[in-house]
Amino acid sequence: MRALPAHLPGRRGRPLGPRLGRLRQVSRAPRFPPSHRLHGPDARRRTDTAEDHAALGGHFRPVAVDPARRRRDHRLPPLPGRLPGRRGFRAHDRRFARRHAGGQRRETGAARRLCRSRSGRRNAGGLRRAEALDRPVRMTLALPESQAEIDAVRRERMRAAAEAALRARIHRKRLPADLDLDRIHEPEEWRRIPVLDKEELRALSPRAFMTDFNIAPREDIQEYWRSGGSTGKPLFYPRTFRDMEFMFEGFRRGIHLAGVEAGDTAHISYPLGIHPVGHVSARVCQQMGVGVNWAGAGANTPSAAQVELIDQMQPTVWMGMPGYALHLANLAEAAGFDLKNSSVQKILCCAEPLSAAKRAKIESMWGATVFDGFGMTEMCMMGAEDDMHDGFRMWTDMFHLEVLDPESHEPVGPGEEGVLVSTALWNVNATPFIRWNSGDLVVWRSTEPEGDGYRVFPRLKHAHRTAGFFKVRGINVTHGDFEDFMFAMAGVQDFKCEALAGPDALDVLRVSYEARKEADAGALAAELSEKIRNTFELRPELVQLDLGTLAREFEGAVKAPRFQDNR
Repeated sequence: MRALPAHLPGRRGRPLGPRLGRLRQVSRAPRFPPSHRLHGPDARRRTDTAEDHAALGGHFRPVAVDPARRRRDHRLPPLPGRLPGRRGFRAHDRRFARRHAGGQRRETGAARRLCRSRSGRRNAGGLRRAEALDRPVRMTLALPESQAEIDAVRRERMRAAAEAALRARIHRKRLPADLDLDRIHEPEEWRRIPVLDKEELRALSPRAFMTDFNIAPREDIQEYWRSGGSTGKPLFYPRTFRDMEFMFEGFRRGIHLAGVEAGDTAHISYPLGIHPVGHVSARVCQQMGVGVNWAGAGANTPSAAQVELIDQMQPTVWMGMPGYALHLANLAEAAGFDLKNSSVQKILCCAEPLSAAKRAKIESMWGATVFDGFGMTEMCMMGAEDDMHDGFRMWTDMFHLEVLDPESHEPVGPGEEGVLVSTALWNVNATPFIRWNSGDLVVWRSTEPEGDGYRVFPRLKHAHRTAGFFKVRGINVTHGDFEDFMFAMAGVQDFKCEALAGPDALDVLRVSYEARKEADAGALAAELSEKIRNTFELRPELVQLDLGTLAREFEGAVKAPRFQDNR
């Protein structure tokens, strides 16, 4: 039992009442020291002895910057007035500025726990282990200025990623026993690490995942992110307080690259549940000084209400999945609300492949510019589009990316399609994803810097997922290709596609669609039937629906289920 402090966090100088002050509180978990102003041997401490301080080098630095883990007198190192990537922009928002403090930082959470037992006494063995855990780590969150700087960061962090992987039971079985960590940055040595694919991960039960893959103790975990897969049991990836610093940075770069800045207001229609993209985008926007309407997807706030909110609140930015952008546009048109003349100027999408046809349809219906982002739950937001709209600028100082042949796993050249294999270089404190095959087919658009700022990063073009197709009467119908085809039809408002078992034991491809108000229904049906037969070599069963039917059917779904195998 320990006494409550004289002042509670958040009460700013207000003393406790006489009755509450006599209460005592059970200490259930190690906590950060009340003061984080510990930048040197002369720093003032409240609870730790000078001996502890000296044993750890006197360099405690804060790991958690989440307000829930701060104390009343929490302080972070100061940041220079100007932030990277924003020429002339002053660090007016202290919370935003703290995220980008450079220089030497310390991994303190683990070291702090090892130094004291639950009773608060010194732990000599823990102090020795803390010396290894608490060595300085150069946290480079400022934008790199050259390829040489990216290479230097990557060389240093590839070893850190391999060391983190070796702490996980599953990786210790997979990685070569004679792996040379001193040469791990060399391509030949790095490629000795086997590629990790989804099937290996899905073979783990949720309990086995937490014991065999996760390396973080429970008290280090800030939150859990649900895996993005749609098959099998979902896994929940733990994210530590330390990891979240880098997660926020990945999202911040993508939002800033689209030109979103302080003074904008964002209507966020990503799901706000256990999928991370919605709540992380909202938190990062607020750190940047961007106002947020936490609407969520249709399951959080009904889509009809969201259309009204966009009309009333006048946001300048909309964030959500591309399919939901079309869903809202269809709903707005049915309600007589013209999104083209709304206040929304920019649309930031993620979490679904965005084809050229879908982009053109969204921009036409919203009257806004679309910026796509690329990320995955296993990593973070890994890249985003700039005003070129020709591939994603990938954060290669935060992730080591390889484009490999899907069969041989040998590297392919620029311009050649291959499967993306990714390694997190910084957020490895809980789930060390090393050489992770996400199943994304991609092409390098550029591999050399094309300018300063964000243009120092290479461009990657997303082709499509390796999965996602119907096999109907022996013919593969790829979902992405069929979606591009349908959205390219000027008279089609929305659609869904089903594979059904026919009465004659032959499969049927049923296409249900909504025609735009100005379209000729008969001519559109004839055109669809002919073009589907010529393009996909299948005679479809066409069903015309009333406007708004699919919007109501898709309401509440995280991703619009436009493709359904109902055989």
